[in-house]
Amino acid sequence: MDYDTWLRYVGAYKNLTRREEEPPDVVIQPLPGRVKVVGGTKVDAAYIIALVGEKTKVVDGIRVIDEESFRIILEQIQEFSDLGQKKAADVLGAFLKDLQTGKVPAGENADAAFAGWKAAQYEQELSDFSAEWGLKANILDSAVRAYDGSSPETVPLLEEIKESLDFEQAEVKHGPSRRKHWYALGERLPVWVKETRESYLT
Repeated sequence: MDYDTWLRYVGAYKNLTRREEEPPDVVIQPLPGRVKVVGGTKVDAAYIIALVGEKTKVVDGIRVIDEESFRIILEQIQEFSDLGQKKAADVLGAFLKDLQTGKVPAGENADAAFAGWKAAQYEQELSDFSAEWGLKANILDSAVRAYDGSSPETVPLLEEIKESLDFEQAEVKHGPSRRKHWYALGERLPVWVKETRESYLT
C-alpha cells in the first residue's frame, strides 16, 4: 500500500480507539499479509493554515475565500481528520466556515487570523458555559488554563469553582436544588474543561 493509505488506517484506528485517558503511544494492530509503505504526504494543522493563507485574500479588513478554494481546503481538513486528528480538524472546519461567511477578521496573516478566531471562540464558550451554570468566568478561565492533560479527570481549582457557583444566577437549572445542580456540573465539568482546553488553547 502507499503511505497515504497507511496513514488513513492509522488515523481511523486512533479516532475509533481514543478515550478520555489516552496512552502516550497508540499501538497499531498490524495489517494482515505483507505491507509495504511507499510515498508520502504531510497534512497537519500548520499545512492547512498555510493553505488558508495562500487561498484567501483580504477585503475591507475581512479574510475572504472563493468556493473552489473553500472546497480544496475542506478536502484537506477531511484528510487531516482521517489521519486521526478529528478534534483538531473539527476546529479547523468551524474556522473555515466562519471564514467563508465573513466572520474572520484579516489578522496580520493566516496564523494570526486563526489565533484571533480561536481566542474569540474560547471567550464565547467560556461566557456561555459560565452563564449556563452560574459560575464566575474568571475562575473557570483559570481552571481551564491550569488543566493538565496527564490527569484528565482532575479539574483545577475545583473548590474555588464550587464556592463561586450561584444557583440563582444559573441560566439553566440542572436540578431542583444547588446540590443537585452541583452534582450535574461535576459530571460535565471534566469533559468540558478537557475539550475546551484542547480545542482552543493548544
